[in-house]
Amino acid sequence: MEKEPTREADIPHGGLKTAKHHYQMHMAAADTAEKLRCSFLEHAMEKTVAGLPPDMQVVARTNFYQSMVRDSVERQYAATVPPHGTELER
Repeated sequence: MEKEPTREADIPHGGLKTAKHHYQMHMAAADTAEKLRCSFLEHAMEKTVAGLPPDMQVVARTNFYQSMVRDSVERQYAATVPPHGTELER
Protein backbone atom coordinates (compact mmCIF):
# COMPACT_ATOMS: atom_id res chain seq x y z
CA MET A 1 0.00 0.00 0.00
CA GLU A 2 1.43 3.36 -1.06
CA LYS A 3 1.71 6.14 1.50
CA GLU A 4 -0.41 9.21 0.76
CA PRO A 5 1.58 12.41 0.23
CA THR A 6 1.51 14.97 3.02
CA ARG A 7 -0.92 17.75 2.28
CA GLU A 8 -0.27 21.31 3.40
CA ALA A 9 -3.41 21.19 5.54
CA ASP A 10 -2.00 18.18 7.44
CA ILE A 11 1.07 20.07 8.62
CA PRO A 12 0.72 21.26 12.22
CA HIS A 13 0.75 24.93 13.20
CA GLY A 14 -1.19 26.33 10.30
CA GLY A 15 0.65 25.14 7.24
CA LEU A 16 2.94 26.73 4.71
CA LYS A 17 0.83 29.79 3.88
CA THR A 18 0.56 30.82 7.53
CA ALA A 19 4.25 30.21 8.21
CA LYS A 20 5.29 32.22 5.15
CA HIS A 21 2.89 35.03 6.07
CA HIS A 22 4.41 35.30 9.57
CA TYR A 23 7.89 35.26 8.03
CA GLN A 24 7.01 38.06 5.61
CA MET A 25 5.55 40.14 8.46
CA HIS A 26 8.79 39.79 10.45
CA MET A 27 10.89 40.63 7.40
CA ALA A 28 8.87 43.78 6.73
CA ALA A 29 10.11 45.20 10.04
CA ALA A 30 13.69 43.94 9.67
CA ASP A 31 16.69 46.11 8.87
CA THR A 32 18.55 45.81 5.57
CA ALA A 33 21.27 43.50 6.88
CA GLU A 34 18.68 41.10 8.35
CA LYS A 35 16.68 41.14 5.11
CA LEU A 36 19.79 40.28 3.10
CA ARG A 37 20.74 37.48 5.50
CA CYS A 38 17.26 35.98 5.39
CA SER A 39 17.04 36.36 1.61
CA PHE A 40 20.31 34.44 1.25
CA LEU A 41 19.07 31.67 3.57
CA GLU A 42 15.71 31.48 1.78
CA HIS A 43 17.45 31.17 -1.60
CA ALA A 44 19.70 28.41 -0.23
CA MET A 45 16.68 26.58 1.19
CA GLU A 46 14.85 26.76 -2.16
CA LYS A 47 17.87 25.33 -4.01
CA THR A 48 18.16 22.57 -1.41
CA VAL A 49 14.52 21.45 -1.53
CA ALA A 50 14.20 21.66 -5.33
CA GLY A 51 14.99 17.96 -5.78
CA LEU A 52 12.65 16.69 -3.06
CA PRO A 53 9.17 15.26 -3.64
CA PRO A 54 6.43 17.93 -3.46
CA ASP A 55 5.12 16.80 -0.06
CA MET A 56 8.61 17.02 1.43
CA GLN A 57 9.09 20.46 -0.13
CA VAL A 58 5.99 21.69 1.71
CA VAL A 59 7.27 20.31 5.02
CA ALA A 60 10.78 21.73 4.48
CA ARG A 61 9.50 25.19 3.53
CA THR A 62 7.09 25.26 6.46
CA ASN A 63 9.86 24.28 8.88
CA PHE A 64 12.19 26.88 7.36
CA TYR A 65 9.72 29.77 7.69
CA GLN A 66 8.72 28.75 11.23
CA SER A 67 12.34 28.50 12.34
CA MET A 68 13.22 31.85 10.74
CA VAL A 69 10.38 33.57 12.63
CA ARG A 70 11.39 31.84 15.87
CA ASP A 71 15.01 32.93 15.33
CA SER A 72 13.91 36.50 14.62
CA VAL A 73 11.82 36.64 17.80
CA GLU A 74 14.70 35.22 19.86
CA ARG A 75 17.11 37.79 18.38
CA GLN A 76 14.71 40.65 19.16
CA TYR A 77 14.26 39.40 22.72
CA ALA A 78 18.01 38.99 23.24
CA ALA A 79 18.54 42.57 22.09
CA THR A 80 16.14 43.88 24.76
CA VAL A 81 17.45 41.85 27.70
CA PRO A 82 20.63 43.16 29.35
CA PRO A 83 23.49 40.66 29.61
CA HIS A 84 23.66 38.68 32.86
CA GLY A 85 25.45 40.54 35.61
CA THR A 86 24.91 44.02 34.18
CA GLU A 87 21.66 44.73 36.00
CA LEU A 88 21.62 47.30 38.75
CA GLU A 89 21.81 45.77 42.18
CA ARG A 90 19.35 46.86 44.83
